Amino acid sequence: MTKVIKVGNIAIGGSNAVSVQSMCNTKTTDIQATIRQIHELEEAGCDIVRVAVPDMGSGLGRIPRGQQRQSHGRVRGGTADGGGGTFIRAEEWLEQVGVKTLFNEPGSGLHLHQYLGSEKGSLFYHPKKEKHLSELCLHYIAGILHHSRALCALTNPSTNSYKRLIPGFEAPTYTDFAVGNRKTAIRLPKYLKNKKMMEIEYRIPDATANPYLALSAILLAGIDGVKNRFKVDKREKLPTNVYEAINALKQDHEFLFQGGVFSEDLIDSWIEVKTKQFEEVHIRPHPHEFTLYFGT
Repeated sequence: MTKVIKVGNIAIGGSNAVSVQSMCNTKTTDIQATIRQIHELEEAGCDIVRVAVPDMGSGLGRIPRGQQRQSHGRVRGGTADGGGGTFIRAEEWLEQVGVKTLFNEPGSGLHLHQYLGSEKGSLFYHPKKEKHLSELCLHYIAGILHHSRALCALTNPSTNSYKRLIPGFEAPTYTDFAVGNRKTAIRLPKYLKNKKMMEIEYRIPDATANPYLALSAILLAGIDGVKNRFKVDKREKLPTNVYEAINALKQDHEFLFQGGVFSEDLIDSWIEVKTKQFEEVHIRPHPHEFTLYFGT
């Protein structure tokens, strides 16, 4: 049976592979990474695989050149005439294979676009302020950035999460924000034509997060910034592993108790579970150690 790989509107298969790589205007390694992931799906029982994403992508649910809209990605396995097979959402694929599955390749983030609004539009908009950002918006941003290190324990709760949050792959590594910058923790989208719908994009989270906990915690952090009129006055380094994130949460979690949304028992249980998961990975030998120390 013919195997077909479709990236955007371009099919990759058989003798067309070389020409398609140039048509896609992507690196050969991007296509190869996609094919490697496709093989894993085939082994799971998918005969025909199509990857349909809004922009050119290097993998399932992952769009290079900024990770735009990867939550809209779809993967479908079925027959050549479209019948049968299994429909797999990109989010489910990410949950199965992780955030960072390939060394020296971009990881998969779960970027969160958000704003506080009324019937008139976004409350983050102000026509006369710099960058059209209201005071409310700046305080909300400051609250999220102020608590971002602790939030990582909820928004990036896996040991694999921190293999993505490294320099060089348009992933955030500090608690900062800017307009149109894909490396910052919070990005103000430059493409917004209607400034009255001003929104912010929180780029730290990934798909291993529990959405109920992560979204609630992010909102509470923003609200805490508004209530206490926080200002963006410091730039801190994000945790480099989940253990650092857990320790940050231990020191900074009072804001999560606002309105009784989180309880102390829940936070304690979360810390206990995530600490155990970190230790389970930490005590196991890593294959790369053989390369480093034994030359194999």
